[in-house]
Amino acid sequence: MIKSLSPYYVNIPFVSPLTGATAISYTLNLFIWNGAKNDPPAEPQYQITKTNPTSSTGTDKINIARLVNDYINFIPNKSSVTELNDGNNQVWCRVEIIYTTDNPLDDDILQLANTSLVLKGYGYGLDGENSQPPTNKILIPIQDYKVNRNGFFNVPILIDEIPDDSEIVLTDIVNFVSNIYTFSFTSNFSFDWLLYQTRLNSTSDWVSARIFEDVTSPENGVVPVLFHTAGIFEARIYAYNELTGNNIYSNIFEYSL
Repeated sequence: MIKSLSPYYVNIPFVSPLTGATAISYTLNLFIWNGAKNDPPAEPQYQITKTNPTSSTGTDKINIARLVNDYINFIPNKSSVTELNDGNNQVWCRVEIIYTTDNPLDDDILQLANTSLVLKGYGYGLDGENSQPPTNKILIPIQDYKVNRNGFFNVPILIDEIPDDSEIVLTDIVNFVSNIYTFSFTSNFSFDWLLYQTRLNSTSDWVSARIFEDVTSPENGVVPVLFHTAGIFEARIYAYNELTGNNIYSNIFEYSL
């Protein structure tokens, strides 16, 4: 979820997940709309292009909160009785990245697609970067409120989306040669790109995602030399489902020699 009254950062690696090439520049496409999650507009509302003059291989950050906030015209719901009302004070935001590199395979390829719900809300400093809604899904602090006896009071509650039964299961990882590993998997939906991530065991940070050359099991992927030398690491794969607008993540698979 994006709370548009607080900063919301999109983290963009300068290394293309598809080819591993360092970006000369990248373009961030922002699609913002109200309606079905899987029905974005044909053209982006914003395009932001940034160059990489130092050939950095790190990660860039762009705050998109102010941009998406302009598309929410907040209108309070009114009712004379106690009831559940569907709110319409939110929009969807889809992010896509197009890389320009020395590798022509990156040309005009949409990468790192992700769709999020946007609310005109804010987080607190202790919530950390890109704060998410509480587990109880009540979007205001739980406390006493004074309300005019002739007035109205809305309690905003985040409801669950329709369950998405899309699934990817990472079934096996074997060493192919050097630090190249073969990933075997199953899935029950179609996708254009399949990505993988790795990390050392007992750590929380995943290495920037890379894209497999194809989407048919099995696929070969490069694992960082440090992980290969250690002989033990964790991996997961994921893909973007265009029909549901969700990134579908696999189970976390532990590899050890």
